[in-house]
Amino acid sequence: MKNLKKIKRTELKAIIGGGEPLPDGWGVCYIKGEQVPTPCDQLCPNKMQPTCAWMDPGTNNQ
Repeated sequence: MKNLKKIKRTELKAIIGGGEPLPDGWGVCYIKGEQVPTPCDQLCPNKMQPTCAWMDPGTNNQ
């Protein structure tokens, strides 16, 4: 934690997040630095597990 760079307020404003949400049951594979949408029940093209977001237990996703 000692080597963390301090972020300036102007740099924070430049961070852009988000994008189109993935459908339920889909995750992201990182192939050569690119995000590739992949179903969570399948392996990525590089045979790794996709990064998937799971719904919180106790919430209703309908």
